[in-house]
Amino acid sequence: MSYEDYVSGMFDITETESNARNDKATFEFFGFGYVDNDGLIQSTEVGKLIQNDRFDSEDFLKQLLKMHFPSKATEIGRNIPERKFVFPFEIILKILERFQYVNRYEMGFIFGCNGIEEIDKLYNAIEKFREQYNELPNKIDRTKCENIFKEIYKATYDIEPNVNTLCVNYGDAINRSLLYTGLFDVSERGNYTKVRVAEHAKKKVELLIKKYKFQKVDADNMKII
Repeated sequence: MSYEDYVSGMFDITETESNARNDKATFEFFGFGYVDNDGLIQSTEVGKLIQNDRFDSEDFLKQLLKMHFPSKATEIGRNIPERKFVFPFEIILKILERFQYVNRYEMGFIFGCNGIEEIDKLYNAIEKFREQYNELPNKIDRTKCENIFKEIYKATYDIEPNVNTLCVNYGDAINRSLLYTGLFDVSERGNYTKVRVAEHAKKKVELLIKKYKFQKVDADNMKII
């Protein structure tokens, strides 16, 4: 579609405007692009790798390792208390190390965790969910699974969760991201999707857990905090 046809609004049969917004949000979220002071969309150095067809799973892994919230680029994480920050990938590595795998509901609990210092609270939430889930006579009873999740999430974080947002939308996005790194496997489907470290990647993931230091960079002053 030409630029003229696009702005005319007469040929937008595939909702290109909505798709463009989603693409922009995704690029900003993963650090592939940003909006400059003049309101123009620019590519970061890693974003240029995508443009030049040189982007691979290792580049994506590096982005996940750097990602932290609150984020100035996306304003995600504004609810996180002042002077706290969280590296989602660090949290995911920790729970997979402890539990070997996590299902869609269990992954949903990470969104209440505001930092690695709260990891025990997250562990306890997952342990409680898994215990009650395993006691269900019918584990495909979606309503009961969701009620267990909501009850434990509320008790853990004092927040009423939106199950569809946390466990489905966000959870699926995380699983797709993990798969793209080549370090993880996803099994089963729907609400019973499970993610675990791939057999061939266990040594590399072990090294990340034990050796990699998650450090926040002050983008304004280029200092490690």
